[in-house]
Amino acid sequence: MKFAKSRAMRIESDLPIAIRSIGIQINMKVPFESALKNVADSNYQCSYEFKKVVNMVEGGATIPDSLRQMADRVDSQIVKKLIVQLIHVYLEGLDGSELKHSADELINSQRFRFKEFSAKLNFMSLMFIAVSAIAPTMYLAYVVVAGLYLDSPTSPSDIWFIFIFVFPVVEILLIFYIKYSTPSVLTNVSEPLFSKREILMLNEELRNLGLDVKFKDFIIAVSVVSSVVAISAAVFFSIYCLLILFIPVIVYLVLLWFIERRSNEIEQYLPDALLYAATLEFGIPMEKIIQNIGDSGYHSLSKEFKKAERQIKIGINPIHALLNMKDRNHSILLDRVISLLIQCYKTGKDVHHAIKETAEDIFELNMLTKEQASSLSLQKYTILVGGCIMVPIILSVILGIISGIQPPGQDATSLEFKNAVLSASFEAVQAYLVIYVLLASIFIAFQEGRLRTFIGYFILFLPITLFIFNVARDLVKIV
Repeated sequence: MKFAKSRAMRIESDLPIAIRSIGIQINMKVPFESALKNVADSNYQCSYEFKKVVNMVEGGATIPDSLRQMADRVDSQIVKKLIVQLIHVYLEGLDGSELKHSADELINSQRFRFKEFSAKLNFMSLMFIAVSAIAPTMYLAYVVVAGLYLDSPTSPSDIWFIFIFVFPVVEILLIFYIKYSTPSVLTNVSEPLFSKREILMLNEELRNLGLDVKFKDFIIAVSVVSSVVAISAAVFFSIYCLLILFIPVIVYLVLLWFIERRSNEIEQYLPDALLYAATLEFGIPMEKIIQNIGDSGYHSLSKEFKKAERQIKIGINPIHALLNMKDRNHSILLDRVISLLIQCYKTGKDVHHAIKETAEDIFELNMLTKEQASSLSLQKYTILVGGCIMVPIILSVILGIISGIQPPGQDATSLEFKNAVLSASFEAVQAYLVIYVLLASIFIAFQEGRLRTFIGYFILFLPITLFIFNVARDLVKIV
């Protein structure tokens, strides 16, 4: 039941945008079946369901029956409402205006629902910090006070069990609750690790950086060099040399960051470029539209269209040039614009009105995405940045305080108990901080839709967290 609801929320996240796309295509006089197929071949969260509809239609089922079965498969009233709207438009032969109006209403509903959730999200983030820092602090204080003054000592193995198992399990449960309570967000979906398209983008990024080398050869060379340096440094820096072995991973993540930054810049200028293209004279060929956008100074976006223009000039078909641009970049919005331009080119329809409406859609989508990212950023900073600073400080301070507590009578047994508790607590807390940073990194990567980036967060924040813990502990001792 929970899985079905989560799946429905993912489909709902961009279904209104997909429905608007169908409405735009219908207004372009694209056949209804072709509009469904174009959505099925796109990268919407709901594309998989529309692909099932297209397969059923190609197998002989009617469009209304195929759409009704899609509505039955998804546990969502929103999906059912939009499917009914689609069937009505198909049976009545209406234009796409009604579809776009319904989609706009649902987009506004999504915006309100996410704002409502933001308040709950902020509270849950603070709860996560409380479980991560305040609860362990109170437990450490209880262990010492109970052992020295209440005659109920705790063994070091109990301390390890609480910090390595109990607290992490509670945090994991809280993370799962936050994760599955969060409405689906309109973010880019990560390419599969080292997929053909990702390798192509990595190769392109290296060329953009002035390195005429394939990613595979480049990362192998970096790995060999980092391994040699790590082995050489092991003599002098012992365990810290292991960090050098992570250099290839860091290089890979930095390249992914460059790719994402370029994609964000492309999406930022897409509405302006499309609105500009919509002002060009009617009947202008696709090749001229590509050339004009390439010459218009839209930074990374213009550079991509310039590459497509050069390919067309050497004889490559405009459709293939646009598809090559799609493969070189990791942008859902650019993919959808390219699909629209290809559709216009294939059908020979005038693109101006469709391009203008698509530009308005992308502008609206960008606004919605920014609102969602802004709401999630507070949670991100609270859990990852705030947690990796406040949690080690609070735990180091309480360890410093309890180390100053003197057992009554100063007998040897009490002193031995105190030293054993402090030693176990110091080691267990550091192990717990490693687990905390790992969980926080995975959680934030999940929320961003890019799971593999947790490695980068972990590598970045783990040394910082352990450094803050040890420095704060030493300062408390001095004071």
